[in-house]
Amino acid sequence: MKIADEAATFHPEILRLRTDKARRYPAELKRRILEWVSRAMASGINAEDCARMLGITRGTRITKWLQAADKKKARASIFATSSLEDEAVTLVPVAVEAGDIGQLVLLTPGGHRIEGLSFVQLRELLTVLP
Repeated sequence: MKIADEAATFHPEILRLRTDKARRYPAELKRRILEWVSRAMASGINAEDCARMLGITRGTRITKWLQAADKKKARASIFATSSLEDEAVTLVPVAVEAGDIGQLVLLTPGGHRIEGLSFVQLRELLTVLP
């Protein structure tokens, strides 16, 4: 089935919805439309032309749906579990040598610069600052 023919299959469902700006698309219809839009855009059709082919008067609606779907995917990927959880992990002991970490510098929001303190001195200073 061609992309244009697929778009035509959505027309009866879209026409049943309200015709004003308060038109609400059911979640299932919206999901199917977005699947179709992703296929159509992969074939070279832009979002505004997709909206026109579907009979959606506001082309920005599809763009907003796509942006919201991208944000949802991004949030889901943040909370996705690692594939390492299924694999056996071997812990290896690591020796860390204490060394000179160099000169520490503290810059305050007020523009003051404090240099030459040790880590312990810097930590003490940070505990007393407001």
